[in-house]
Amino acid sequence: MAKKMGNENKPTTENQNMAADISSDLNRQAEDNQKHVKNLISQLTAATGENTKINKSFQDANRLLRAENRRKEDIITDLQGEVQNLRTKSKDTKIQKEFHKLSETEGKLQKAEETIKFLKKENDEKDRNYLKTIQDLENKLSESSVDPKIEEGCFIDYHKSLEDQVKHLTIENQDHRDRIDTFERKCLRLQELNSTLEQEKNTLKQQIDTWVAKKHSTVHIQMYAAVNKELCDKMMTELENMLSTQFELHDSIIEIEKYKDPPPDSRVPLIVICINASRLGTDVNQALSHVNRSRTTAVVVLHHKEYHALPRQPSEKLLIGSDYKHIGAIVDIAYLTTKGVYPCDMNEKSLDRLVTFIKVNAQSK
Repeated sequence: MAKKMGNENKPTTENQNMAADISSDLNRQAEDNQKHVKNLISQLTAATGENTKINKSFQDANRLLRAENRRKEDIITDLQGEVQNLRTKSKDTKIQKEFHKLSETEGKLQKAEETIKFLKKENDEKDRNYLKTIQDLENKLSESSVDPKIEEGCFIDYHKSLEDQVKHLTIENQDHRDRIDTFERKCLRLQELNSTLEQEKNTLKQQIDTWVAKKHSTVHIQMYAAVNKELCDKMMTELENMLSTQFELHDSIIEIEKYKDPPPDSRVPLIVICINASRLGTDVNQALSHVNRSRTTAVVVLHHKEYHALPRQPSEKLLIGSDYKHIGAIVDIAYLTTKGVYPCDMNEKSLDRLVTFIKVNAQSK
């Protein structure tokens, strides 16, 4: 009986030890799980901080981009002013005045050189005459000194007269030399002035050649809006200024003819203005209702919206039917009544797209 009870107590002890081991393992696993959870919480906190840094970096980059856009606008405005100044200067009569002034200076310089040559020749001749006169006087003095017939008083008077003549010739010779020096200095100043005017003439000639080259590379395009609204006229003018600035940066001139009726010449690139007021397809079809749809035609879709409300997809990807496959380009322009065409990614890409369309289809004259 006692033996049997001993056997029953033994498994109970083993079970207790096993339970203790299992409890110990569970406690260790619980501790490991707690450490793992703490580690995950730490990583999550770090990731949250990193996300905050990334958002801050994006905000800083956005501010920099906006500042860069404003700087580009200022540069474009300055370039427009410089181009206008160049146009005004090329039309001014200053060039003719400078050429006239240069011609007068060259004439004066030539005249001064001829005068110097004449004076030098005259002075050389007078020097020869002067030397000949001195020689003659010396000969006469020699003759008079050995001629006993000349009375002493007459000899003194005659000698004084000769000395006076020598002094007069010497003064006259010095006066001629001073005049030659004066003319040489004047000639030197005229040569320096001529060199300066020659440089100015070359600079003006380069400016004229540049302007003439621009004139010969003039690009002609047409612009048309089916809806006769004041907004369309304003957008045409603003778009014309933007395109003119882009082409002038590449030493080209663009001439735009604006029409309120469908333009007659289909060979010249045509930009059609379309206001997106309702459905995109309906608005574009109405804008193109009286226009030949071809590769030389581009449609500018105007979106009167803030930047955050602009469509996500370009109109060119939405208008994929057979009615639009022959159109050369479809671009989107964002504008506001108070700001006009404002700086954004959409407008920058659309402007580049229009410039490429014009260069591909336009013919320079």
